[in-house]
Formats: sequence, structure tokens, C-alpha cells
Amino acid sequence: MESVVDQGPEAIALLTTDTVMYVSPARPMTIPAVAAADEPLSSEMFVTKPTSDRPRVALFDGLPMAGHVALTERLIIDDPDEIAQSYTSSAQMQHGTAMASLICHGDLNVPGAPSSRRVYVRPILQPHPFMDSEETVRDQLLVDLIHRGFRRLFEGDRSREAQAPSVRVINLSIGDPVQMFVRRISPLAKLLDWLAHRYNLVVVVSAGNHPIDAEVPAAALADAAKLRRAVADSMYQRARNRRLLSPAEAVNVVTVGALHADGATPLSVTPCWTPPPRGCRRYIAP
Repeated sequence: MESVVDQGPEAIALLTTDTVMYVSPARPMTIPAVAAADEPLSSEMFVTKPTSDRPRVALFDGLPMAGHVALTERLIIDDPDEIAQSYTSSAQMQHGTAMASLICHGDLNVPGAPSSRRVYVRPILQPHPFMDSEETVRDQLLVDLIHRGFRRLFEGDRSREAQAPSVRVINLSIGDPVQMFVRRISPLAKLLDWLAHRYNLVVVVSAGNHPIDAEVPAAALADAAKLRRAVADSMYQRARNRRLLSPAEAVNVVTVGALHADGATPLSVTPCWTPPPRGCRRYIAP
């Protein structure tokens, strides 16, 4: 694609060959940063360590903080592309750390036993050079990066043997906000369908996040019932812009959305709008 842009008409012949079905522009998808928790975590919550080094779950995400109190001795980080060198501070390791903690412990507000196995982590995100977020690697096609990651996991590559063939579940909590599902399945979704079948895997994919861009009249801000109705009506009118984000439209994966339900302490904010539980069918609470 770069040669087409640089050479102009001389390289256009590449796009007219019979073996090329279509050409689609690709851009690095961006994962916004999340706010850090205000409450400190006690090391007593994480005394129990994994008893097995044969992981069942793999995480393809940003680089997590392996030395975090909740993740110490719980991760197997495989970084053949040396993406970790692009991280300059622990503050940039937000999304991968959060997802790794969720896989290992679930909701930290709900006491429970952690996973008895370590989690395999393959970094596929890097810090954005200007924004407070993480993005997929800019100089590699994401489809190729994911393909190589799966092959290295189960078949190995030229330098090493299979890294974690015991893995049966792979989490991919990324989504491209500029590639919503409209009729045609994205190349990355097709790849996940093929990989899930080839390696007999359960691939868990995030449905994607959309900001609530509701237009709420000023008169509804003082009444909780009117606020709830106004936001729900506005979201319904914009439903066509809140579709699945690539690669969540894949057929052979488990697409996971979010429910407004967790173990966190409710915020005492007035007025506060609590979204209704309707419209969450066919999705699983993460």
C-alpha cells in the first residue's frame, strides 16, 4: 500500500489484478486510557498464587504491569516484537493491566478465589505518541500480527517452539471505532473465525465501547425519571451508530458486551441515571 501511495500510477496495476478482491485502508485502532482506582489494594488480597504454569487463557492486549501487586507471579509475557520498549512508564500500561487483573481475579470488589493458572500475555498495543491512550502497532498490519501471535502460541515460529499449546481461551478486548459492522465482515473477524476453528479455541472478543452522546434537555436534568427517559430516547435514535466494532462481528467467537452491574460501591451523584438492563440480550457480563 505504501508503494501505491509513493509511486502513484506505476503501482496502480497492483490494485487491478484478478487475485486482489478488494483493498481496504487500515489504521491503528486506539484504546483510551482509563482512570486509576482511588482505593489502594492490600497485598493480603493476593496471597494465593497460581499452582500451574500451563496457562488456559491467553490475553492479546497492551503490556500489563507484571510487578503489580495483583499480578505478581501470575503472568507469562511473551514479547517477540519487543513492544515493551515503547512503554516509558507504568502509567501507560493501563488497559493490559486492567484486563489481566480481570482474568486473574474477576471483580476485585467481590471476594473470590483467583485463577489457579498463570495467564499468557502477548502485547499487541503500544503507547500513543501524543495522546493518553494505547494503539495497535503502527508499522504492522493487525491481521498479520494476530496471525503470527496465534501461530507462535500453538505451532511456534522459526526461533522457538510452541509457547503455550495448553491455551484454550483467548481474550481480545479491542475494537476499531471507525470500522463498525455494516453488512461486510472485516478481515480481522474472518481471521478469528478461521483461527478459532483451526486451533479449536474459544475466542472472547469485546463488542466495543460507544460514548453516550445523548442530547438531554435542561429541564430533564433535575428529575431522575425524566433524565432516564431523555437519555434512553436519544440513545435509541442513535442506535444505528452504535453497532459492533471490528472484530466483534466474527461468527465463531464469543462477543461480549457490558452490563450495568458490578460490585463497586454506588456513586452518590444527583441526579444519577441508571441505564435499564434491557437490550443486553446475547451478551455476557465481563
